[in-house]
Amino acid sequence: MEGLYEHLWNVSNNHPCWWGALSLVHKWISASYLHHTMPELVADLLVAVILDGSLEIYSTTQSPDLKFKKDLLTPRSVESTFIRFLYHLSFADFDKTIYFLDKRECQNIETSLNAFKSAQSRKELPAMTIITPYDEMASGFTYSLSDAGSLSRIVSCARHSLQSILKSSSSGSLHLLDELFSTVSNASIKSYDAVISLKPLTSTCLLYTSPSPRDKRQSRKPAWALKKKGGGGG
Repeated sequence: MEGLYEHLWNVSNNHPCWWGALSLVHKWISASYLHHTMPELVADLLVAVILDGSLEIYSTTQSPDLKFKKDLLTPRSVESTFIRFLYHLSFADFDKTIYFLDKRECQNIETSLNAFKSAQSRKELPAMTIITPYDEMASGFTYSLSDAGSLSRIVSCARHSLQSILKSSSSGSLHLLDELFSTVSNASIKSYDAVISLKPLTSTCLLYTSPSPRDKRQSRKPAWALKKKGGGGG
């Protein structure tokens, strides 16, 4: 892990937009209620690959109208990096796309590539495959995304957020990105199986507790009653 963190630190030195982009990404994860679905380390790895890594797309048929474009210029600003992050989540076909953080230093690269190309072996890899030189196993850092349902929820939220940005940009009313996702969207809510809405407690709410086992002989009284009993005639 120390080697990975040192590598990410080097990415931050080479790309000044790194820390600002990560701040937006983490705020988006929190605002979309994805913090239990998409660990921040996975998001950090994807941003690192976008800025300083590479990717390969393996497909038996190369469709001419492929929506996802991989040969794009490296983003230079905080906003463009964040939008590129959403773009990858929205349109990359993760069943056919493999990401590399410093491909030249990755170990057993051919074995990992052959496993990714094999339909049967592909099922043993995470839903999002990011290979780093510090993995003990192929894409070991992203195995927390092995649940296809979790990835589907992430993609849904990313597409809605990207659509919101493009819509506000085309109308000339683009807000600050960190404010754009200050509230959870309806699309994010619909992506969950169940949603629990909690109402805040009012100031007049009274809280009563049951007597503890060691306090069975004496019932608990409110503070005002105790003061009245010990106050005498004063």
